[in-house]
Amino acid sequence: MRGALGLVASAARGLGLRMGLCIGLAVTATLTLVTAPAMAAPHTSEIRMAEPEYFRQPHAPQSKPVESHIALIAHPTTGAPAMVTAGGTLTLRVGIPLSTPGRGVTVSLTTALANRSLRVQLPVLSVHRVRGKRMSRVRCRVPASLPRAVYDLTLVIPGQTAEQQQRAVRVRHRADGPLRVALVADHQLWDPSVSMGSGHKSANTYPRRGEKREHRAMARQGLHELRLLDPDVILHLGDLVFGLDYLKEYRDALHLWKGAGLAAFMVPGNHDGYARYGVNLKAGLPQLAAGVVRCRKHFPKSLKNWAQIWPFLVCVYGDLKDVLFSRLLEDGLVTWRHTLGPTHYSFTLGKLRFIGLNTYDGTPQRRHAFAIWVNVKGLHLGAPMVDNYGGYLSVAQLRWLRAELRDATRHKQTPVVFGHHDPRGNPKGTPYHANQSFPTDPVGPNHFEAWNYDDAWDSNTADNRGKESATRHSGHSLLRLLANHGGYYLSGHVHHDLQRHYRKGDAVAPGIVARRPVTFIKVTTASASTTAGGYWGYRLLRAQPNGTLDTSPFAAGLRSVPSGNLWAERHAAADGGRILTLHSGLPRPVMVRIQVALQYRPGGWRFSSPDSGVSVALQSVTPLPRRSGKKPEALYRIHVALPAGSKTVARLPQDVTQSYVYARPVAKNRPPEARFTLNGTLVKSGATLKLPKGTGLHLDATPSRDPEGGPLLAPLWELDDGRGGHGPKLKISLNKDARHTLKLTVRDTHGAAATAHVTLILGNPSSGNGAPPDGKHKAGCASCSSPGDATGAASLALLALGALLILLGGRRRRRRRPKR
Repeated sequence: MRGALGLVASAARGLGLRMGLCIGLAVTATLTLVTAPAMAAPHTSEIRMAEPEYFRQPHAPQSKPVESHIALIAHPTTGAPAMVTAGGTLTLRVGIPLSTPGRGVTVSLTTALANRSLRVQLPVLSVHRVRGKRMSRVRCRVPASLPRAVYDLTLVIPGQTAEQQQRAVRVRHRADGPLRVALVADHQLWDPSVSMGSGHKSANTYPRRGEKREHRAMARQGLHELRLLDPDVILHLGDLVFGLDYLKEYRDALHLWKGAGLAAFMVPGNHDGYARYGVNLKAGLPQLAAGVVRCRKHFPKSLKNWAQIWPFLVCVYGDLKDVLFSRLLEDGLVTWRHTLGPTHYSFTLGKLRFIGLNTYDGTPQRRHAFAIWVNVKGLHLGAPMVDNYGGYLSVAQLRWLRAELRDATRHKQTPVVFGHHDPRGNPKGTPYHANQSFPTDPVGPNHFEAWNYDDAWDSNTADNRGKESATRHSGHSLLRLLANHGGYYLSGHVHHDLQRHYRKGDAVAPGIVARRPVTFIKVTTASASTTAGGYWGYRLLRAQPNGTLDTSPFAAGLRSVPSGNLWAERHAAADGGRILTLHSGLPRPVMVRIQVALQYRPGGWRFSSPDSGVSVALQSVTPLPRRSGKKPEALYRIHVALPAGSKTVARLPQDVTQSYVYARPVAKNRPPEARFTLNGTLVKSGATLKLPKGTGLHLDATPSRDPEGGPLLAPLWELDDGRGGHGPKLKISLNKDARHTLKLTVRDTHGAAATAHVTLILGNPSSGNGAPPDGKHKAGCASCSSPGDATGAASLALLALGALLILLGGRRRRRRRPKR
């Protein structure tokens, strides 16, 4: 150090006053940057809702009551969850104005871990009203020790009824690295048309989980597989329900989603948003009787054969539709907003801007539908009959989307826009269909509507849009925006996979040229009827840190993962016993992520598989709340890499491979040694460190080691206020006078743990006047080993050095000045 300072001083004397000034300031600035406050633990940015008070939107009077699940919590919700990092923050949008500091407001997260409930109350950091809105923001701390899982959210406000949003919060452990994204579309849970053909691409041996109907069993199976694969983000691209009875169907969907234990960002499809009208029976009965007589030749021979039922219903419907204007029963989009959340919104993850659209926009008149259906032995026979089921965007939503894309481009983020309909229209035949006022003729399955536009009939005279045409409409407006900003557009609706990439300069549509590369992806159906070679499944993508999506197909000839080829059986945990049997009929290797509860052992467990090509690795350990009379247990999260089941998708039961996972207690295993550096200085566990207010903590656990030479799991950092995170390095800012305890936990690959902790005293906290809790050392003494004090003193010394160099440079110039 002395040699370096001597060289700097010598150089300054030789270069004179200006260079002395530059060197002094530059060196001082360098040391100042070291002590500057570091970034806080990473967390996901808030969701951006196009209509923050969406649940208060006025809507047309309807006969069926609106069952509202959203009154207090506007976000996060089941259909628009929050993604947060353990150790970061969670912000709630609350639908009433709250006074600061919001006394009595409590926020808690609940999940099921190994068949037991875990409930955690989050510390509330701040409460404040949103200016100009009847809303508030409640900001909470997510403890760093919280397990990676999906949680139900509960909000309690004094004087209000407590409200819960199920599967509304996704907690991750690390915010860096690639994101695994799953695309799901077109469940259409009450759709009877699946009886016309199966969407199976499997050996059909997966567990049915109590479901009798094939497509219902596959809906559960697909969600079970997604839970095994554990993607970071799930995007549901619409048509969650079918549209026969929204009140009952959305209840059914919520029940299914809750049982799956998954969180998904959802946007509505056409089946989710029909405006269902009822029949004026007094005026309609004669027409109904006449229609049944006239259509008797189409009467179905079997009420289980949808191919026979559909022509009969369409024929009868032709005599009824002129009396279907009198009464709006229920609006699917209204039910969506009161059950699942906003219909269009955006959120940012890394360099990706995800933008969800409601592509089934427009007035109830445009979405006019009528449903004839009966429940026969649990099969809902019938269908919503609708004139306009293609895509459509309102003027207001297009305006919002344009602003979102411009903002994403300004921040150098790649847009990932997802909606139900493809604005490119039908690839064959008539690409676009005009909106038609109800009633129209014919109605039937003779054509497919990908996108609609207003032509002779203006579906919304209040939007000042004017007449559209087949070459100028909201779909083309969306295409121009996508062509200008690039990125990705994801959609469903067609029930099969398609993908098309447009390079810069390619024609996306007649007269629309891509100024930036843009990729369109269509996804197969999850559990509805299939078309054009589609099959039941879901799509997996990988989001790279550079802002691109890896859109490689799952396997040769399979863009999506065919459902029904992956499941797990759990076995009672016993010493040295089998804990899992994994079944795979997939034609490529996959990684599954499973959490198992085992008795906690200080020496840990050895997880292994006797099967060739199977590897098992422990990822994390979470102690579980102790049950009365039971030995302590912990939740072990393991990753199991499975080989390909066969060269092609399994067709026969014997084609499905079985792999076994065992857990055996480790007899002799020395725990690791927990060590870390703080701002570059190795600290001793139990030490007390005094730091100036505003110090940034640069934490590094790489000095920790396993005495047996093995690797370590991702360390866990915890401050006593809940901040922290997972990973070998972390940066945390401490800006207030306070006393904190910082704890580091490291584990080896068997789960054996070691901890190290220090007490941090910032500034002059009121409690104890800054004295260390153990009373052995005075704050600020040399034995406290404070990196903040050391770097602060070095900065002052270098400031003095800069002033000295300036003075020396000035004196040298005066000596050389010629005498007059």
